[in-house]
Amino acid sequence: MRFENMLMIKVKESMQNQPVTVHFINGYANQLPDDMKLRISTLLEKSMRHDEADMCALHVYDREKEELHILAQAGLSPEYMEHFKSAHPFDTSASGRAIGIGSAIIICDVNADVSYANSRQSANDAGVRAVKAMPLFWQKQKVGVIATHFRDTKYTWNLNHLDEVTTPLAEVLSAASKFIQSRNPRGFRFIFLKAFCKQETENCKVCTI
Repeated sequence: MRFENMLMIKVKESMQNQPVTVHFINGYANQLPDDMKLRISTLLEKSMRHDEADMCALHVYDREKEELHILAQAGLSPEYMEHFKSAHPFDTSASGRAIGIGSAIIICDVNADVSYANSRQSANDAGVRAVKAMPLFWQKQKVGVIATHFRDTKYTWNLNHLDEVTTPLAEVLSAASKFIQSRNPRGFRFIFLKAFCKQETENCKVCTI
């Protein structure tokens, strides 16, 4: 996966007093205005702090294709993001399940969650042991998912920890989605595929799907 080198935004310290650096996926970083990227980065930092999470990922929802695409992340390895580079409603990923049913999905232990079996090794390699995925709605429309990740198993949860963040995050994600789509007639899929493509040519057959 290629990250946009100029868009590693370091925001305030996390609960563990470690710097939080938000990476925007290559392609999306080039599309969004700086103030929008800063707003998203600040809200992701708040999500991690409120949830006392070690990592997080923000997915934008393409309603036309019914796909989730990674927009930004903090703390997750490129290999983990490669594995979860796309998700669909009701698939086995936490984010896919969350966007599908429209409510929070909690995985207390990825090694004990039967539906997560295909992703278990990727999670273990990345140091992810527990996940919470929250769908984001703006004006009654699904716009994406915020997923927080934890290095240890987690059996005590407070689903209200992110109440302060989900509405502004949904609002800015909706605005980012409209901004990107207005400038890309080929839609999210093209930007998304280019971000993960290992070819350097503009005429790559995969990226022009």
